[in-house]
Amino acid sequence: MSYKIDPNKCVSCGACAGACPMAAIALAAGLSPEAPVARSLGEVLLAKGGKYEIKKDLCANCGMCVALCPMAAIAKDEKKEQ
Repeated sequence: MSYKIDPNKCVSCGACAGACPMAAIALAAGLSPEAPVARSLGEVLLAKGGKYEIKKDLCANCGMCVALCPMAAIAKDEKKEQ
């Protein structure tokens, strides 16, 4: 089992990345945060098209990101891994 982030629901607030004990959640496309305040950070990332992604090889499947995402943008990925 693994998790996935719905890019249509994600507002790039960073709550999931901050909650992940394995540091398995990072900005997609190599973007880096530039604003010091979380609200501003989300606005900067959205303006750049920045979204977060889960690195499946680092994810421990603990579900902390799901519990803390304010937009319910993270869910179990039901696809069978090969």
